[in-house]
Amino acid sequence: MVKPKHHVWKHFQEVRDGKSVKAVCKFCKMSYITHVDRMVKHLLSSCTMCPVIIKEKFYSNSKISTSTKNITNVICNTSKSNSNEELGEISENDYQMNNILSCDSGEFDSLISNQSTSKAIKYKSQSCITGFIDRINPKEKNELDQLFAKAVYASNLPFHITENPYIQEFFKKIRPIYTLPRRRQLAGYLLDKASGDMEVRVADIIDKAPYLSIVSDGWSNIRNESIINFMVMTPVPVFYKFLNTEENRHTADYIAQEFKNVIHELNPVKVYSLVTDNAANMKAAWRILKSESIYNHIQCYGCAAHTLQLFFHDFERLDAFSDHISIIKKIVKFFKNKHIPAAVFSRNKNLHGIPSTLSTISQTRWASSIKCMEQIQICKKALKASVVEEAVCDNCPIEITNNILNEEFWTKNLKFLAILQPLATSLLKVQGDKFTLAQVKNEMLNLEKHIIQSCHDSIFSPSQEKKLRLCLKREKLI
Repeated sequence: MVKPKHHVWKHFQEVRDGKSVKAVCKFCKMSYITHVDRMVKHLLSSCTMCPVIIKEKFYSNSKISTSTKNITNVICNTSKSNSNEELGEISENDYQMNNILSCDSGEFDSLISNQSTSKAIKYKSQSCITGFIDRINPKEKNELDQLFAKAVYASNLPFHITENPYIQEFFKKIRPIYTLPRRRQLAGYLLDKASGDMEVRVADIIDKAPYLSIVSDGWSNIRNESIINFMVMTPVPVFYKFLNTEENRHTADYIAQEFKNVIHELNPVKVYSLVTDNAANMKAAWRILKSESIYNHIQCYGCAAHTLQLFFHDFERLDAFSDHISIIKKIVKFFKNKHIPAAVFSRNKNLHGIPSTLSTISQTRWASSIKCMEQIQICKKALKASVVEEAVCDNCPIEITNNILNEEFWTKNLKFLAILQPLATSLLKVQGDKFTLAQVKNEMLNLEKHIIQSCHDSIFSPSQEKKLRLCLKREKLI
């Protein structure tokens, strides 16, 4: 005769996964192997969605300690009036039950003794044992989950951080009753909630602003997808939206149409300026936009920071600077990639009390060239001391040795820094959120005077000076 199924199967759904069979909880959708004891234990301790009335039935027949049953009866008796809740709805009593289950055996004995003491002494008001243990209600749990999720999103942390045992242990110490959200929850409804809240906040900021300015730029993401973003200045900058251009070409007509769509979403009356880079298709899109009377009040500007970056790229192509920065790259590469020269340089750096170190140059961060030149100038004494040591000079290329020991190289480096450091300072200023358009104009005029004066230095030949002036005119700094 076939043994009948255990009554715990009323609360689980049988699901076949290939040759194996799994039991899926009808309340919280957790899956287990078909093991009755584990399924009962899940309903009693792990499942936060299981109603108290169902937990009470299983506790009466389960193999648990008498202390545990007594504590459970106290809670269940006080919660029978609320036991008619629909299955699957999280109630306050379910969280109280989990609070009890989170206690260890020593805490149970303490709670039982407190219960017997409360019977012996007549209090003015009846007390409940659940008031002496840590509790968390659904509202508080949801609030903590959202705060934790925002911290993860703002810090750009991986979602699997919730599975880290040290993170779990930390939260267990500070709040044992609280359980971290799962990675799927961080990637699911918590992310949707945080995104929705931010969209509401941005919309409120935009609605309250009397005037708006649109800033747009394009790039390719890590999947090589073409993206155009739209920032709105209120004047506080806020991210409005991004556009995946997919198969569309970045023609002037296409870009102008997307600008029109964003302007109408924001309200054309409130939009007074549009800022983009200085590309030809962007300038053509400006002209298309200005050809319609509804957009005549909108002023179109090129990005000042982008202008300075373009000028620096032109400056990099000048022969005098190109040769100099090439030597610096070789020096940095030699002392960073060779372990013996790196160790000798580190020792000499410490002997001379130099806190800085050599930094590499990034292709996407042009200011890194200036930083590299600054760092190598600071480390001048350590480099000179290192290159003459036997452990280094035997393997060091003669070009690197000659340049480090040549004072002309260091003088030229200082002269280039004198030209470029004000340029880097100006870029930091124009990239700031509080820098006004009038201040940008004054900054450009001051930078123009500085560069023209630098052109008279003997570091440039007459032909190089002419090329530098052409770069200035092309980027419209003068």
